Amino acid sequence: MTPKAGLPTVTDTAKAPKVTVPKTKAPTSLQVQPLIRGKGVKVAATDTITFDYTWVRWSDGKLLEETYTAKPASLALNRLLPGMAKGLVNQTVGSSVLLVIPPADGYPQGNETPKIEKTDTLVMVVDILFAQPTQ
Repeated sequence: MTPKAGLPTVTDTAKAPKVTVPKTKAPTSLQVQPLIRGKGVKVAATDTITFDYTWVRWSDGKLLEETYTAKPASLALNRLLPGMAKGLVNQTVGSSVLLVIPPADGYPQGNETPKIEKTDTLVMVVDILFAQPTQ
């Protein structure tokens, strides 16, 4: 699926998805755009998920982190950024989801590693690989 107008575009590469941020003002609310709809189970708020992701800053498109060239992450949804948790609930395993996370749903106080200012809007592409109830 193609992201709606005004959202970043995502290009599939051999290593990891490449996110291109438009030269426009960042949205002020959480944006959730499924790119691929998986056929697996729906992710519940109480699940632990295994996922690959790539993460860039809206302001400069700089890559902050990615797992595609390493190993997938596995965390309980309630341990993720609020915007990630909100955006991934009810998505299905096998899906690829573009998230645009405003500061209030990301790091409202900023973050040291990776360096994120409290005003930064974050852009993530998340591939949901597996979900199970948190123990």
